Amino acid sequence: MTGTVLVLPAGQLATVIIKSLRKDPSLRIIAGDTNFLAPGLHLADKGYLIPSVADIEFYDKIHDIIKKESVDVIFPCSHFFAPILANHARQFSKMGAKVLVSQPKTLDKCLDKWKTYEYFSEIVPMPKSTIKHQVEYIVDFIGFPAIIKPRVGSGSKNVHKLEDMDDLNYYIKKVPNPIMQEFIEGEHYAIDMLVNEDGKFLYAATKNTLEMSDGIPIKAVIKPRKDIILLAKELCTTLKFFGALSVNTILDEKDSKLKLIEINPRTGISVILSVAAGYNVPLDAVYLALGQPINPPKITSHALYMSRYYEEIFQERSCLQ
Repeated sequence: MTGTVLVLPAGQLATVIIKSLRKDPSLRIIAGDTNFLAPGLHLADKGYLIPSVADIEFYDKIHDIIKKESVDVIFPCSHFFAPILANHARQFSKMGAKVLVSQPKTLDKCLDKWKTYEYFSEIVPMPKSTIKHQVEYIVDFIGFPAIIKPRVGSGSKNVHKLEDMDDLNYYIKKVPNPIMQEFIEGEHYAIDMLVNEDGKFLYAATKNTLEMSDGIPIKAVIKPRKDIILLAKELCTTLKFFGALSVNTILDEKDSKLKLIEINPRTGISVILSVAAGYNVPLDAVYLALGQPINPPKITSHALYMSRYYEEIFQERSCLQ
């Protein structure tokens, strides 16, 4: 099987996606980014400098790449790119390029953490959350410690733990469009899952996150849990997804209940551990977009741990299109 995949943008997550797709040497990988130092540009078979998604020339450039490279699949690697590409999925599809993204209404509920809470909190356990700015209400409803973060965001940017009133009064003025959440102490679990275009759950890998750095898991271990798989299936029965997505949960040490923290309707940065364990979610998502059958995951039979380190890429700008 052959096919051409366009990965957008080409930052840190793109490097993980590209490594996963390299498991099938017949695939040709193109990447695009605004920054010539984006590492994915230089790991792909060809890299393109593209305008910002806010630039009116963005779509013309993507159209040109699709035509020139005969792109079959567009793989979004950013929560900023996902809704933009989803809104133009039909247009790209007419050109022969399938966008690996959920429907706009699904993205809207998942990318806004308050909408996620409103939609799912009566279906699955979640930390108590509020967007009210009245300090007295927050203290009474959430209490301390608490977490404050932007309603729309990724990683650990502008995420802070609130220990007391002084923290609350300070950060509620600093964090843009914030949501306040109950702080949950316990083990962190991430889920990499694959869903077909009909919204049917296909499979999932579960991982225990052991250490984080700047919002990125740097130490983790594959750790199967039936309760997490059941939660993943439950999410798919209530909202229609498509492709690869990641879900973050915490096993609350107070009541031993699994709490849903957030749903990322895209591949997660630690998916490479799932790939190494036999769950190549990104590659299987591309196969779904290409209309190819999915083989059962070849699952490792032993505990598989992951630790991360920095790696450098050296390049000359002249090699880009």
